[in-house]
Amino acid sequence: MKKRLEFAFTLSLLVAISWGLYAGRGWNATTALFPRAVGFPMLFLLIGILGMGIVEGRDQRNDRDGDPDAVDPDSTFRETAARMARYFGWLLGFVVAIWAIGISLAIPIYILAYMKIEGRYGWRTCVMYASVTAGLITVVYSHLFRVAWPEGALLRSLGL
Repeated sequence: MKKRLEFAFTLSLLVAISWGLYAGRGWNATTALFPRAVGFPMLFLLIGILGMGIVEGRDQRNDRDGDPDAVDPDSTFRETAARMARYFGWLLGFVVAIWAIGISLAIPIYILAYMKIEGRYGWRTCVMYASVTAGLITVVYSHLFRVAWPEGALLRSLGL
């Protein structure tokens, strides 16, 4: 059952990213830079993951001893579904934050919140990574590539 869920999840990600790349095929180079820079490597990685899963076969068991991030093979479907729902909740929250406050603010806030809540890192580490990411986004995309990020709908409606 677990292998089927992993296969279905990977396949759904592959379909979603393929659709996104297909939908953005007519965009100009500046607009399509970020989705393509993330989408194509992700597409190749997912194809590799699916290929490795097919080559491994259904009967072969994964040796996950000593891996702290591995899913417990005895976990129930309910626990796995709850874990997946939590991660999709984070993803949905990120999308809503991009819509509400804009991508340039949403990325560092998301990184800070995810590292603090899910990763349980200290404040200093979280703020450092979020700040470095915000700086890189500003320098690379805003100054080097001159990407004009759209404003967030909530900030725009408040006049900020």
